Amino acid sequence: MSAVSSLASATTPVARSAGGFADLSSAQFIKVLITELSHQDPFEPQDSGALLEQLSSLRNIESQMTLQDKLEQLVKDNAASMNSLQDHLETLLFQNQVVTAGNLIGRDIEGMTDDGKTVTGKVTSVRMSGARIVLALDSGEDVGMERVTRMFTGDGDAVATDVTDTAANEDQT
Repeated sequence: MSAVSSLASATTPVARSAGGFADLSSAQFIKVLITELSHQDPFEPQDSGALLEQLSSLRNIESQMTLQDKLEQLVKDNAASMNSLQDHLETLLFQNQVVTAGNLIGRDIEGMTDDGKTVTGKVTSVRMSGARIVLALDSGEDVGMERVTRMFTGDGDAVATDVTDTAANEDQT
């Protein structure tokens, strides 16, 4: 096996690269095998099967390491894709909330202000405050879109009642 290591270090810089024996071509492998066989003691020959088995084991180990690296990269790429998809979905949800809030302009709503006061009024405008959508009422009060509890039709009938308001419930506890 000493001939293999001396040959690998002297003539095949590929064998010392990051891929090692995994990058060894069939021609290079046969050259290593012939060199090993030609340098062995004829009175104490080495088992060529053992040499083949050792080299095969080295190639299998390096192949497994390469496969593991590729799988890790795939997992990283998948995580990045999932984050990108989540960001896209959050953007679509926010845009949907903006459109819904815009459709409330001119309609009467009931909701809670940030200080927990229940107010009713006609929506006069919609604005964004950071990542939050705020409805301005004709009464001068502001109601966050997430704090709307009821919306009314033009004839005063409630369209939706008992809208779940987790933010208001958390503020009250």
